[in-house]
Amino acid sequence: MTRRKLFHAAVGSSLAHALLAGGQQTSGRRLTPADSLPEADKNRKLKVVFIGAHVDDWCGCAGTLARYSQQGHAVVCYSFTPGDSQSMADAQHISLDALAKLRREDAARGAKIIGAQFRVLNQRNQNMRVDPDVYDQFNRTISAENPDVVFGMWPLEFHPDHRAAAMLAYNTWLASGMRFAFYFCETPEASEMTAQQFSPNRWVDIEPVIELKRERWPPILSSRNGGRNARCGPSFAAESTAASTPKRSSGLPLSPLSGPEHCAPALA
Repeated sequence: MTRRKLFHAAVGSSLAHALLAGGQQTSGRRLTPADSLPEADKNRKLKVVFIGAHVDDWCGCAGTLARYSQQGHAVVCYSFTPGDSQSMADAQHISLDALAKLRREDAARGAKIIGAQFRVLNQRNQNMRVDPDVYDQFNRTISAENPDVVFGMWPLEFHPDHRAAAMLAYNTWLASGMRFAFYFCETPEASEMTAQQFSPNRWVDIEPVIELKRERWPPILSSRNGGRNARCGPSFAAESTAASTPKRSSGLPLSPLSGPEHCAPALA
């Protein structure tokens, strides 16, 4: 079987899963071209925000974010935590503060490569809080950004920080009255981090920015992150997502032009 046939078979399987699990109907739904950036048809400058738990979480969406930036849109990447992984610090035999500083610096340089701003909030690795006070504070933070498009992490996943970040991001959309387009995004991993029940319904072709995606992390992080950088390396030349905005849902899974960065729906 050729790689193209294998990919289309996988897409067909995702489509079947989406129909069975989500009860979505294909009749009357217009499929979105694989190369279109979500909301880019507005023909105006957009504010695009990515919300992640850790300083490197945005890398799975880096190609999509880079394409927004190259088209003149403003892009901001948030990390709830400052890079303070004790296990990584222990593995590299450096202090936690030193590791966190290196990771923040590398993340800021990586974001600059794709034309994005990078911002860190005040939570702690593997100790993220999700409560009414945090919801309210973060809702105000994102409201001040006045975003047009927000990308959040998929909540059905192994890492508790990823789950927390997903729910906080999703809540900002609800609290806003669903005024911006919200997309879940995730990249597949052959490990316990693999997202569960993730059925993407949109792919973005990232062939024009594939080199930027490969370059987004300076070498220093690769030598200090215990191999985690491998999950950021693109296997395909596309990315996929899933819309959670009911009125803006982008359709069922599409075959990407060259491969995927991907997304999936919270609501159908």
